[in-house]
Amino acid sequence: MVGASASYAGLFEVTSLTGGGATGTSNGVPWSLSPTVILTARTVLDNSWQGFTGANFSVPLPNADKLHFGSDPFTFTLERAIRSVLIYVSDNDATPDAFFDFGVTPTVLSGSVRVEGTRFGAGNITGGLVRLDNLYTRTLVHPGNIVDGNDFAMVVTPIPPDSDLVARPVEVTVQFVDWVGPRTPPLVEVRALRAGTSVTIGNAEAVPVNNQVGFDIVTTIRPLDFRVTAAGFLAHRVKNVMAPDGKYRLTAELRAGDVDGDGSVTVFDYDLLSRFFDFSSDSPGWMTHGADGFAPIDADLDGDNTVSVFDFDLLSRHFDQNSDN
Repeated sequence: MVGASASYAGLFEVTSLTGGGATGTSNGVPWSLSPTVILTARTVLDNSWQGFTGANFSVPLPNADKLHFGSDPFTFTLERAIRSVLIYVSDNDATPDAFFDFGVTPTVLSGSVRVEGTRFGAGNITGGLVRLDNLYTRTLVHPGNIVDGNDFAMVVTPIPPDSDLVARPVEVTVQFVDWVGPRTPPLVEVRALRAGTSVTIGNAEAVPVNNQVGFDIVTTIRPLDFRVTAAGFLAHRVKNVMAPDGKYRLTAELRAGDVDGDGSVTVFDYDLLSRFFDFSSDSPGWMTHGADGFAPIDADLDGDNTVSVFDFDLLSRHFDQNSDN
């Protein structure tokens, strides 16, 4: 259905290309594309390339059937949630080396497609067709790097209007294991993920109230993973959370020590603690960030408004530990 040029006219259409972004429809579902590197595009009518001048195409491109991406990350946002998507990829290079990655292992349906885990790309100039299943999302996120350009078109399967895809509440109890205060705990980010994948279903950022964060996600009832993070703490991924009564409830334990936010407790975190040792909330520059982006307050791991031996002890207990992916 999507393998031959122009055979899917109307199933993937680009209606505008401005500022490095784009809008269009896929199988009748409107989509928008975040600003990225769109090198060229092919039209349905004559399969010709359209001229690209810096950030925009020389003219708006109606009824395009393929985009040719560069190497930057991008996000497709759809007006409706989708269950699955067919993606056609081809390459204008005799030795293809480009990849897309939407966090889901693809199923190759036809043609020549290279697959490495969740990454996939055309195997030759003609390319081929893959399918991504069980998405239940309104966003397709490619974190980059494509490495090189690839032609791209997609045909989505939207969730039926009468499905059980509705807004469902999430209640997260956040336990800051090493926090003593009196400082208010930091902002928490909660990301809901399709179980076992990096596909984001929804997310929220909030300062916990009575150690709790609440928000809604649009999803069907099924197991989800939740990844909880906060500045200075190792991320905790709570897996296979069920919603027996329609509400997702989970408890996440956050352990301090990741001062530099790289997902691990290492000697680099020790270095920051050493630099800010003996600072307190009464010290000049307590909340002033230096050229490297760090302030003394970032090294106060237990929230007692002082960088002291207690913070060193805390970091030592969690040394060499890593965030959950």
